[in-house]
Amino acid sequence: DFYENWDNPQENIRRGVKYLSSLYGHCKNNYSNWNEVSDDGKREIIAAAYNGGIGLLERKGWEINQMPDETTNYVDSLKISQTKSYSDSTKVD
Repeated sequence: DFYENWDNPQENIRRGVKYLSSLYGHCKNNYSNWNEVSDDGKREIIAAAYNGGIGLLERKGWEINQMPDETTNYVDSLKISQTKSYSDSTKVD
């Protein structure tokens, strides 16, 4: 059942990874230029599919910048979070 164990963190992570894996497979099998896309570009495409929906991304010609602002902002926020370094921001005495 879809709603079974919805409050179990491990189950939520497992289902989330399974969903992201299915998005990866769909993109790989349906986006004709997939093999020419950089790893960062692939992550952005999958993030856009996750946030805005795979069907809409396909209808928009796989162009992330054609997606709604909410989705482009989401993808941009992930780019920013990947570049942040937390190792030197906190000093422990």
